[in-house]
Amino acid sequence: MKKFVISIALGAILCACSDNNSYKINGNISSDFNGETIYLQLPDSAFNYYIADSANVINGKYSFSGKTQSIPQVATLSLKNNGSIIRPFYVILENGNIDVELNDGEIVVSGGIDNELIKNLNNELKPFDSELHNIATKYKSLRKDGELTPELDKSLLERYDSIEIIRSNMVKNFVANNNMNVAGAVVMADNLYDFNEEEIDAIISTSQQPFLKSSVYRKIIKQYKLLQRTSIGTKYSNLTMSDINGNEISLSDYVGKGKYVLVDFWATWCGPCRRDMPNVKKAYDKYKKKGFEIVGISFDSDMNAWKTGSESLGITWPQMSDLKGWKSEGAEVYGIRSIPSTILFDPEGKIVEKNLKGENLDKILQGYLK
Repeated sequence: MKKFVISIALGAILCACSDNNSYKINGNISSDFNGETIYLQLPDSAFNYYIADSANVINGKYSFSGKTQSIPQVATLSLKNNGSIIRPFYVILENGNIDVELNDGEIVVSGGIDNELIKNLNNELKPFDSELHNIATKYKSLRKDGELTPELDKSLLERYDSIEIIRSNMVKNFVANNNMNVAGAVVMADNLYDFNEEEIDAIISTSQQPFLKSSVYRKIIKQYKLLQRTSIGTKYSNLTMSDINGNEISLSDYVGKGKYVLVDFWATWCGPCRRDMPNVKKAYDKYKKKGFEIVGISFDSDMNAWKTGSESLGITWPQMSDLKGWKSEGAEVYGIRSIPSTILFDPEGKIVEKNLKGENLDKILQGYLK
């Protein structure tokens, strides 16, 4: 009898140990998706996600289960292989039950220390994200209907920028306070556009495991290396695209030819770009006869919008685009993740300044073009 009791106790301990090294995802989604397939994807060594498992939606529910690792893996869930209906989102595979709720487009992941940390942050960010969405929707509607006055344009964009700064600081504070866990790495990887090269460098130098061992850390390093392409003193990388008239031009036609050249990454659909364009135009008119040139690289995808937008803004300097939007070669080569973004090259083609905007553009140019 004593041996039997010991055997039962030992079995319970072994089961408990097994449970502590496994996860189970319990998904709830609208029954409208019954019969669809949910894909669980994991990253390979090059941070390319592959399908590791799949589950069918039955009565609005689906599930996944598996073994956990000492450093929790960061998976993505998506509906359909290409995520065409639901944008792939991160789920940290922690021990125990993980609940994933999808209601009216809102995704909530619960269960596990790291997932809970991110859920709490998302709850704090929610009102700011909602306000940003409302402002963007109103801006687009007013612009489409021809009712966007200069006063409304200015006030809406200023309000948007002020909220975006608050949101960005909240994200940065979260990462700084969670630079020793996977949650911090996931939030940083999902908001990399908020971090410049110096900020990423500071986080990398102070972070600890498992932050540094998480799979998404490779995404952070990839962005860091991209940003290093625009480090001060770096020589320009050439680009060849079409100008606004369809003629092929290259960055090398202008950069490194004896002038200071401001490369301006922008798009006609970008409100902040349009708002800052008067400052860029003012600088061009003031310094173009003093050894200064501007080359615009547009992230537009529609030629007509690019042309009409450029004309309405009075842009007369050289421009180029491959009309691929955010997939532009310019974004890839120079690691551009937000616009407007500018890079100033010296007469030899080396980077001397970055992200010159507003009145600061003229102030900096005065020091180079006396």
